Amino acid sequence: KGLGPKKVQQLWREQGIDSPEALLSAIHTGALSTVKGFGAKSLVSLKAATEFLMSQRGLLRLDMAEAQQAQLAEWLLGVPGVSEVHVAGEASRALPVVSALDIVVVTESVEAALLNTLDSLDTAPLALRDGDREGAQVLTQTADGTPVRIQFCSSADLPFTLLQAIGPASLVGHLSAAPQEVKQRFAVANGATAVPLSTRDQPDIIALSGAGFAELLSPADLRGPLHAHSTWSDGLGTLREMAEAARELGYDYLGITDHSRTAAYAGGLSIERVAAQHREIEALNAELAPFRIFKGIESDILVDGSLDYPDEVLATFDFVIASIHSQFPKDEATATARLVRAIQNPYTTIMGHLSGRLLLSRPGYPVDHEAIIEACAAKGVAIEINADPHRLDLDWTWARRAQELDVRLAICPDAHRSGAYAYMRYGVLIGQKGLLTKANTLNALSTDALAAYFARRKVKA
Repeated sequence: KGLGPKKVQQLWREQGIDSPEALLSAIHTGALSTVKGFGAKSLVSLKAATEFLMSQRGLLRLDMAEAQQAQLAEWLLGVPGVSEVHVAGEASRALPVVSALDIVVVTESVEAALLNTLDSLDTAPLALRDGDREGAQVLTQTADGTPVRIQFCSSADLPFTLLQAIGPASLVGHLSAAPQEVKQRFAVANGATAVPLSTRDQPDIIALSGAGFAELLSPADLRGPLHAHSTWSDGLGTLREMAEAARELGYDYLGITDHSRTAAYAGGLSIERVAAQHREIEALNAELAPFRIFKGIESDILVDGSLDYPDEVLATFDFVIASIHSQFPKDEATATARLVRAIQNPYTTIMGHLSGRLLLSRPGYPVDHEAIIEACAAKGVAIEINADPHRLDLDWTWARRAQELDVRLAICPDAHRSGAYAYMRYGVLIGQKGLLTKANTLNALSTDALAAYFARRKVKA
């Protein structure tokens, strides 16, 4: 963050800086203090951004971890003596950021399969480094420094080995003293009574497991994405393309939410272009019915907490997602006050990517989540779980609290192309981690029910 191509080129050519370590060293020694464009204030921000970037090394976003574990699993199936491969660990539990890759291998001969794996490491994807043996495990790392743990077991030992490998360790420890029927609920292949992997980080999951998870949100419950961009702003698909792609996926509706006028860098809509887009939406709705495009906008929250259209324009939308995209607040009090004022705007329907974080790239601004959720509860504003794996924001740790205060959550892909509708799956996983139910999910409503919900809010406004 804070470095574009021109500044990268400048640092490289003028200072020979070619890595984060070299950049941090130059900041510490004062070598950049006389370089044009790098004033004292910008260097403070650049130092913080560089330190953050370096602190994330070896970590993976959930989508990256899933892809890498899939590559490793495919490779391991080709190792002599391996009969089954199961992914485990943090990625199997849908943690937004994964610190290690865990795989369980089933084999008739643990010793032979383990040695064959060690001998084959130089053929592995992800440029695995030489591995060490530790009991019935191979421990190694990817070229990027992510730890990899491959555990070997017989088919008879698979349930217990997989339970341990999935984790978390705290749950496994508590289960050791639990009755057998409780342990069975955490067995992976236990049908409808199994405890979903995504929920296992809940601190009281053992107590909760007896109630079952029939009401937990599933991908099939979602009736349409509510956060998508088109070529009207910075999306890559036309309105028609985005709508038809959603319909082909079996969705009943699409909430189109292009950027608002303040986001000029993203082609944000002027007031005149809002009216033109609405005419196109109306024409498409007449053609594509019963599929429906809801007229939405992702309205920028300005520094003072106001939205960047006058009320008479906000009233023309079916719904409004309010988000911060620029001039990020530096302290919790400022950030919280700015968000609360946006929530109090009667036209705000959904609070967008609440913390503003970009996983492994940019920390979120500090906010009082409890105060934000309480403000949303007071005003009937929903909160999105931004399903883009770069964000996954609202964080799962707050999803349960939102439901306790009757705040609806919306699973939103923040799609800038139709292929990004696939992100809805990540949103469901994060919702499940927070024990989100279908009843508390805004876009699990039918088309008519959602239209009525939006209409009631507009009447109140």
